[in-house]
Amino acid sequence: MKRKTPTTRIADRGIPRAGPPFDPSANSGSSRVESRDDKPRGASRRGPGGFTLVELLVVIGIIVLLAGILIPSVSLAFRLADEARAKSRLAELANGCEAYYHDYNYYPGQAYPTMLGTNTGSQVLAACLFRDLDIIDPDDTANPKRPLYITHPDDPRCFPVSKYAPLKTDDLISAGTPTLKANSISDQTSEPMAILYYPARLGQAPQNQFVEGDNSAYGTGTWYTYGDTGGGTPFQKYIKDRRFDGDISTRPYGQDKFIMITAGLDRVYGAGKNDSGNQDSNCPSDDSHYPSW
Repeated sequence: MKRKTPTTRIADRGIPRAGPPFDPSANSGSSRVESRDDKPRGASRRGPGGFTLVELLVVIGIIVLLAGILIPSVSLAFRLADEARAKSRLAELANGCEAYYHDYNYYPGQAYPTMLGTNTGSQVLAACLFRDLDIIDPDDTANPKRPLYITHPDDPRCFPVSKYAPLKTDDLISAGTPTLKANSISDQTSEPMAILYYPARLGQAPQNQFVEGDNSAYGTGTWYTYGDTGGGTPFQKYIKDRRFDGDISTRPYGQDKFIMITAGLDRVYGAGKNDSGNQDSNCPSDDSHYPSW
């Protein structure tokens, strides 16, 4: 009788049994499910398509940084565009004044300075350039061609086809405080302000041809004096043509004609703002002028 050799099953020794080299019955599409411990060390445990908190904070920080850089630049671009529109409007109105002079041999407001006692220079300019001068005031027999003052922006006579300068319904300021601001010529900016118009008083000495009070209703009065310590008012120093004898000149810009002024980027007339945000006659103005200086 043969002696049986004792055997030990492989499985009993803790050694996994090798399977067949190829098992046709196995599902080829199946895959082994990994446990959490199967992931490589340092791998992210976020869900599909998610972001970690650090990544979100980095993105938010970049957005805030870009906004801080771009918003002031965009704001400045809009303000510069406003300034360009205001200068373009000055040029249009100046051309209109010259065309008006060609027709009447005087500039708007020069033939009837009494209108400037009750209306601002900007209103008088609007009344001259944007009215059909064939419409006469029957009560004014002394000046049959004197233009009627624009009494209401809805009056259809306020918006004729002017041969002097382009006119749209938003080119006039329709309301304001004080009421003298109403029907002034707008500078067409995003923060509309009146275009100041000063007609020269004919027959006056050069330094007295332009009167500051023509537009005082708009809150003017602080003027950059260029450090001029000579005689004259701050307004006279502001409009002084320094090409002629510098500070001792008495000749203003626009002598015998007219001056127009628009507020600059700081939205104030005459003088710039100091570090405290107040107008200061020692701070240069960024106004636009016609004639330019």
